[in-house]
Amino acid sequence: MPLAPIPKTAPFAEEEIEALNRIVGPATPTQRAWLAGFLAGLEASEASGAVPHAEPAAAPVPAEPLTILYATESGNAEKLAGDLAKVARKNGLKPTLVDMADLELASLASWRRLVVIASTWGEGEPPARAARGYTDLMSEAAPRLDRVEFGVLALGDTAYAEFCAIGKAIDERLAALGAKRVADRVDCDLDFGEPAAKWIDDAVKVLAPPQPARSTVIAVDFGAKPAGAPEAGPLDAEITEHINLNSSRSAKTTIHLELAFNGAAPPYKPGDSLDIYPENDPAYVEALLKVAGLSGEGALRGEFIKSRDVTTLSLKTVYQTVHDLEALGEVHVLDLGTGSVRVDPNVEDEHHHLVCTSCGQVRDLPVAYDDLHVPARWRRGFTVDDVVVIFQGRCEDCSQ
Repeated sequence: MPLAPIPKTAPFAEEEIEALNRIVGPATPTQRAWLAGFLAGLEASEASGAVPHAEPAAAPVPAEPLTILYATESGNAEKLAGDLAKVARKNGLKPTLVDMADLELASLASWRRLVVIASTWGEGEPPARAARGYTDLMSEAAPRLDRVEFGVLALGDTAYAEFCAIGKAIDERLAALGAKRVADRVDCDLDFGEPAAKWIDDAVKVLAPPQPARSTVIAVDFGAKPAGAPEAGPLDAEITEHINLNSSRSAKTTIHLELAFNGAAPPYKPGDSLDIYPENDPAYVEALLKVAGLSGEGALRGEFIKSRDVTTLSLKTVYQTVHDLEALGEVHVLDLGTGSVRVDPNVEDEHHHLVCTSCGQVRDLPVAYDDLHVPARWRRGFTVDDVVVIFQGRCEDCSQ
């Protein structure tokens, strides 16, 4: 039923009320607000005796260009470049993302606003794909950048001596070429989330054009239709690659995932948000419950499918299990003298070991050394409980 906001008691003829309801009834809140303001302004003009006139809507201000140059190895710098682009668009900037692998020196001098997000790889080296662009920037062929404003966000790992070396070098090089630093460089460690987000907000505030003075007229395009987001409901996908991109010395976890879809992949661009809801294979969960004698546990089955990782043992669990089995006398942990250890389940038969120092192969040596003992003058009260003999060398395969 159509909305009729104008009551029949209004001081209008019946046909006028119907005409007004046909306009006001389906109007949007923005249209009604405009109409209310227009009528109020008209009334104020008549009361003051001024001649009403239409004030033109302010012309749209073109967005200022911003170039975001990123050097990435694992994808972190590229992800932050996408985040920066989103913030820039909301602040009157028109961002363009450029991979340093595609950097052309001739275009450098034409940029007016430049942000560089650069990762340092290994011992102070640029990402492999960005090496050519980085070398060109550092060369004598690089142009003067006297009209360029810039800021640098550096990513690195404090576990390495050359922490954020590439970002630091780019920051110094741009300044040496005449560019004006408007945002001080920030060097981020592996936990770069918060400091990088703060730097992005601060840098955009400096680089964004000044806000124009507000007009008394709000420009509204009543013909424009709101752009609806594309429909992207939940889709089934298989995880084909799962790699932790962080160093083993880091407490943080950054995962690289590769997904395989049945059919075309959904539309997705760098910087978009993607929610992943992993589930375990129901057949695998059913087999696990059957082995454990819990096939009838429906609630547990649902939790195992949707909420639990039932396919991976953590290192903590593995080490704790080995420790417990050793304490029970079920296994023997061997220090092979090669920087690694082995778990020996043969605790019943007396034996020693042959260890290949090339490939790490271990063989049982069922030989007893009954007369092997520590002379009393060297023992000095030490009690010997066990004797383990390890012969080190190379196996036949490694000797060839």
